[in-house]
Amino acid sequence: MKTLTPQHQLIALDIMKAFAVFFMFLGHIVIMYGTPKVIGSTAITWIAFCAEGIGAPAFIFSMGLAIVLSSPKTPRQIWSRGLILIVTGYVLNFLKFFPTITLFGVFPDALFAETGRLNNTEGLLSFIFIADILQFAGIAYIFCAFLFQYVRNYQIWALLLAIPLLGLAPYLYQEQYATGNYFLQLFYGQNSQVYFPICPWMAFPLLGMTAGYFIRNYSTLKRTMLIFLGIGFVLLTIGFLLIKVDPAGQFGTDYYHRKHGALVMYCGQLLSFLSLLYFISPYLSTGMTKGIRFCSRNVTKIYILQWILIYWGWAFTPYHSLPGRLVVPYLILFIVLTMLLTAGWEYLSTGQRKKAAPAKKEPLVKPN
Repeated sequence: MKTLTPQHQLIALDIMKAFAVFFMFLGHIVIMYGTPKVIGSTAITWIAFCAEGIGAPAFIFSMGLAIVLSSPKTPRQIWSRGLILIVTGYVLNFLKFFPTITLFGVFPDALFAETGRLNNTEGLLSFIFIADILQFAGIAYIFCAFLFQYVRNYQIWALLLAIPLLGLAPYLYQEQYATGNYFLQLFYGQNSQVYFPICPWMAFPLLGMTAGYFIRNYSTLKRTMLIFLGIGFVLLTIGFLLIKVDPAGQFGTDYYHRKHGALVMYCGQLLSFLSLLYFISPYLSTGMTKGIRFCSRNVTKIYILQWILIYWGWAFTPYHSLPGRLVVPYLILFIVLTMLLTAGWEYLSTGQRKKAAPAKKEPLVKPN
């Protein structure tokens, strides 16, 4: 197993996580504030088509990659981190939905109708118990971390699990067996209660684990990345051709339930993007590298804060009311506010950890 320097091992992964967050920023601002005309515009459609794979899929692909490239964890650490992510997801739901529905009264009626909910206690509870990407990430982290540490030839098992997840998922979207059963909805189905079902989304962290194995164990890092780049372009081509042959069937479902063409394209985007980031990473300035690493280590905080700001922002800018000329200014505003709040959160949490750390005892006899 070759040893990777921190510069080569982590910076491309850090950049991928930072990019994923900012693409999610753009998507969330447009979806939650943009007018229907803006959302359906050609520019937004092409941006979504070209960048979807380096949004949420990159976020969880990076998690699988990081599991393999990081130091081993104890079972207690694995369960603790996974459960914290799951609980954090539900706390975020509460902070998004309870104030906007109950306290501020700014939650849009259109969203109640679009998701098949009513503006009552049952509707509120249904929103709070939505399983979103943080809940999925917690489940995926527990599964992938245990697979990595306790299963021999984990990279083969990860790949063997990922392929059928991607292949079978589109046939399970319309299955009704999961309706009304929250546990089954976490695994498959297409509804407004679980946004990231395990089938197919678990495939992306599993593919990240497989990529991490080859990065750690095969040839030089440069050669491995060139191979990833080639495989990525092949998958991109296959996915694009499948979409072109049947665009409505392959790409016409919602973002969380894409079909084979889009899923294959996402895999190609992930491998190609990771490879390209590796090759451009040596040219980054010191300031850019620090900014990227800040975003990478605070990716969960950034995700939480940007959603809270977006939802609470309906008090000032109603749902689906933002014209195209204001999308970029709003995007910049939300990014700046989120980064400032994230920096404050990191500063406070770091200070608390330092206070909690036991003080070093002075020796009774100081050395000469």
